[in-house]
This record gives sequence, C-alpha cells and structure tokens, in this order.
Amino acid sequence: MVWSACLVFFQTALLVGYIYARWLTTLVPDRKQVLIHGALLVIALLFLPPIPELDGQSMGNISAPLQVLQLLSSTIGVPFALLATTEPLIQR
Repeated sequence: MVWSACLVFFQTALLVGYIYARWLTTLVPDRKQVLIHGALLVIALLFLPPIPELDGQSMGNISAPLQVLQLLSSTIGVPFALLATTEPLIQR
C-alpha cells in the first residue's frame, strides 16, 4: 500500500507540473515565463532539505498510505513538481 501511495503521489505531482508548464507557456510571454519559473524555483529551495516530522501523535489515526501522501506532500511536493516542470519548459 505504501508503494502504491508513492506512485500516486509522484504521478500526481508530475501531472500538476505538466499542467503548470502548459498554463505557463500558453498564457504568459516568454520573458515572463523565465522570471516566474525562476522565482518559483528559488521559493522551492525553501522546502529543502526535506525534514519530515515523524511525530506519531501528529498523524493521528490516519492509515499508512495517507500518512505517506501527507509526508511526501509536505516535504518534497513543491520542489518535485517544479523540477518536473523545468524540462518541458526548456524544451519549448
């Protein structure tokens, strides 16, 4: 179940990154794309290094897959989505 939760998280984050890249390339001029994506990458650095809070009490009675999704989302969600977005933006 944990493996499946990880797959769901990374596939969803990849999809979110691709949607963001599509939005950025269709609605924003080229020069502003670089500024917006660069600023977001700098902001994503604030999420690094990922330091999870493994306090069992904060998770409550949540199932293991939901705990994994919550942990991944709060630690590496934003940096991963932006990193996944960088390649399609560079290719364009």
